[in-house]
Amino acid sequence: MRYRYFTLTGKRFEEFEYKLTDDQIFALRFAPDNELIQLVEDVLKNNLTGDAIKKAIVHWKADYHRV
Repeated sequence: MRYRYFTLTGKRFEEFEYKLTDDQIFALRFAPDNELIQLVEDVLKNNLTGDAIKKAIVHWKADYHRV
């Protein structure tokens, strides 16, 4: 997530990462690049839950690289 966010925005994810819960970060991984930035802003502004984030994703991006 850190690298993905950085490549999309040029900003470090760590600047606000401490404000996000693990549940929120895990849910954001399913968002495609074109939805990720807006979703992160919505999460920070409205404190969305992981379930709310998943429901807000229009085009799911599968996460096949989990360990």
